[in-house]
Amino acid sequence: MLHRVRTFGSCALSIILVMSLTSILSGFSAQAEEAPLSRDEFGNTSMEEPFGGEPETAQEEGSVDEGTPDAVFGGSGIAEDEEAVDGIGNGIDDSGSEPLETETATASMQTDRVQSDRGILIDGSTLYANGVAVTIKRDSDGKLYVFDESGTEKLTPALSSLSTVYGGGKNTPVDGDTNIRIGGVKIGTVYGGGYSDGSGSADVSGNATVTITGNVDAGTVHGGGYANAYKGDASANVAGAASVVVSATPTGNHGNLYGGGSAFSQKGYNASASVGSTYASVAGRTYSLRGGGSAELASGATGSATADVRGHIEVQCTDVDIREVYGAGYANGANTSATADSVSVVVDGDEAMSVQGGGSAHSGGMADVFGHAAVEIKNCSNLYGYFFGGGEAYNGGAARAGSASVTVRDSAYPVSTQFGSYVAGATFAGGNAQGAGADASISGTVSVAMSDCVGGGNIYGSGDAGSGGNARVLDSRVALRNVSNTMYDDVWFSSVLYAGGETDDVAASPVEPNSVSVSIEASWVEQLAGGVLVGEKIVPIVGKSAIDIVGSANEIQLFACFDTASISSPLHIDSFVGKAPGNPVKLSISGIAEGEPAVVCKDEVSQSNWFSRVGGSLKHAVEEIDGYRSSVWRVGDEVPPGPGAIETVVPEEPGMPSVSVENVAGLADRLLTDEDRNAMEQGSLIGFSLHVAMLEEVPSEVAAVVDQAFAEHGCTLAYHLDIDLVKSVDGVESSVSSVQQTGSRLRFCLEIPQEAIAENRTFSVMRFHKLDDGGIEVTELQDLDGDPATITFETDRFSVYSLVYGDPEPIDPDDPHNPGGDSGGGDNPESPDGNPENPDSRPSGTTGEPDGQDDPKPLPQTDAGSVKRAYETMRFPTTGDPVGDAALAGVGMAVCAALIVASAHLRRRSTRGGRR
Repeated sequence: MLHRVRTFGSCALSIILVMSLTSILSGFSAQAEEAPLSRDEFGNTSMEEPFGGEPETAQEEGSVDEGTPDAVFGGSGIAEDEEAVDGIGNGIDDSGSEPLETETATASMQTDRVQSDRGILIDGSTLYANGVAVTIKRDSDGKLYVFDESGTEKLTPALSSLSTVYGGGKNTPVDGDTNIRIGGVKIGTVYGGGYSDGSGSADVSGNATVTITGNVDAGTVHGGGYANAYKGDASANVAGAASVVVSATPTGNHGNLYGGGSAFSQKGYNASASVGSTYASVAGRTYSLRGGGSAELASGATGSATADVRGHIEVQCTDVDIREVYGAGYANGANTSATADSVSVVVDGDEAMSVQGGGSAHSGGMADVFGHAAVEIKNCSNLYGYFFGGGEAYNGGAARAGSASVTVRDSAYPVSTQFGSYVAGATFAGGNAQGAGADASISGTVSVAMSDCVGGGNIYGSGDAGSGGNARVLDSRVALRNVSNTMYDDVWFSSVLYAGGETDDVAASPVEPNSVSVSIEASWVEQLAGGVLVGEKIVPIVGKSAIDIVGSANEIQLFACFDTASISSPLHIDSFVGKAPGNPVKLSISGIAEGEPAVVCKDEVSQSNWFSRVGGSLKHAVEEIDGYRSSVWRVGDEVPPGPGAIETVVPEEPGMPSVSVENVAGLADRLLTDEDRNAMEQGSLIGFSLHVAMLEEVPSEVAAVVDQAFAEHGCTLAYHLDIDLVKSVDGVESSVSSVQQTGSRLRFCLEIPQEAIAENRTFSVMRFHKLDDGGIEVTELQDLDGDPATITFETDRFSVYSLVYGDPEPIDPDDPHNPGGDSGGGDNPESPDGNPENPDSRPSGTTGEPDGQDDPKPLPQTDAGSVKRAYETMRFPTTGDPVGDAALAGVGMAVCAALIVASAHLRRRSTRGGRR
């Protein structure tokens, strides 16, 4: 997993964490842990994340077959069955790491197979307690014995070697509990349950307990049994609780500890080593602790392996220096399962490199946590790796969870240097999914709560996904309280927060929550983002991002991608990135008086709509604040701002006619709905604008209707316009098709092209309007002015408009019925009402509204099929003096008004990109 973070300041945190998995259990150094290997170099002043590799590989979880349990570390035992797969007696434990030195005593000769009268079986260097509660320790003579539970009665003679211990039986079930206590003796491998190779069941009907005390290193310890299916279906289940308690003080370090059992399938056989619930605790220096079990398939195996925990997992680490902590199980391969019902992980001091609440799944395995996975980290002076609330999945594995939480308090995320880059830890509320088909998603809410911490590193409110993995969560909650900055190399570093998680591709590798909620108090955050980190960019989430900024002691550099913010003191930021253009951060303000700054941004290049106020207004200005030219939003009155005036937007381009609009005053307010007014009370910014643009051609869907209308009425096109009324709500635009509900009409005045003006030529506008049912309404709008260079019309709908004209037919001077004959009327220029300048005057017999814009009057269906026609008188005013009704009638114009309602769909085109 490679993480790259864009930085916005000289002390930017971007984190890289590299984990080496080649450490040998018997002595990995603390210095090496504190300085993990680096990934790509990012920059001298950035901080990068720890580890680029998987924290736990398949080999570490048991990819090497352990063979029979009689395989002896050091070669002093006898392997029982040569049929086991390669790797028997190879001196490698089921973690894939080199074994710890095992206990060897030479005071007496140990037989290959001993059955005690108490039921204990010693086979080579392997002990099967068969349900007998035993204590393994040295006596006062320095020799190794197996005692009873009290540690007083010897149950065996002195043992020369003991490499493996089982609390249960060998291919034999135990009816009851098992209890293994080891005091001051190093034993390579310990299982609380029994061993089954498929020859018989080794189930335990009760509980299984392993306790290791003294000054000694624990090796590989499993609370459950070992099912190694190579002779048949193997079963080593524990019906009750499995418990591993390692309170011993290590002389070097403890090895790999598991709360559950181990299932390993070979050939076509099935292996099962499930337990009812687990408790695992450790103190001191430790390589790894996993609360669940381990399930794997041998190469080429077609069976199944199951190491589920049917109930709850509890993990407790106290005063540890631990490399890896995993809440749930490990599953590697198809048909492998290491699930759990729920998980609780507590790390109480002092150092940790990797902690996660969920399981680990590789190559089709399943390590789900069905309920909640909780991680609590406290009193740690060195958190230097990855910390996940969920699980990790690779290449088709599934390590999902129902919900997850990470709580960190009274701890530190130190900064160090690796190969020229600064490194520190990273905390994720969700899981980690890398590779095609990998699924570490969380179906419920995830959270990170960090308090009283130094540093903080990189903080993610969701998961981490890459290369086709899925680490999506339902909702994200992040709370920071008293998270301070930290100094390293004479440079101050602050944490960064990406509440939406991190991915290499939002669509292919999803992490995005449905919603984000952040709370910050008395904390230093360099980048505070409500979105997702994608490469070096912050991408807003689709859902809501909210933040509560408590108090005045916060230090924030970048503030990005939030919908709402609650503040009780002025918010000071260095830079701002909005969630979307025109989408303001809606501020809920308390404790700040009118006229006082609500937001101060050290950037004089800003827009007033970056911020708005819930239940009131803000006043935006650029001022000198603390020696910086800053953008300031001061608290205004408690009346939310209205929608403002409707702006007319006309592009400046060749051939675009001049356009003026009247009757727009107050229209925006009349267009507001009750929902709009409620939204404005909550800080939404709502406005309207008219957009007028030339159309080179009408859309193909309406072209036939336009051509038919022009042909029927002898019209010639001057130009097409798209007139659109746009409503903007927090930057999201939508078209308003009509203002009929307001009772208002807008009056447009358009310029007539000079080259189109000719004597006796008449002009009008035809409107092609899309109806709700998808049909197209065609209406002629008449000229309402007497200016030959312009045409004026009124409309309450917004559509495609066409300026058209017609020329009169030639006049026969010998015709007594022509307008110049003796029939009269030609010398009277007055309109019917005697007012030649009255724009509402109409030829007699016309119908319609007083403004001269007649509504269409549909007629019955015609032979045109889906086209309905209606006619009204078309008025063609002259380009000179007004003409009376009689004279106009005498012209005998062939062009008349038309309304055509067609079922074709209108898709308006505009030079304004992206509006539809």
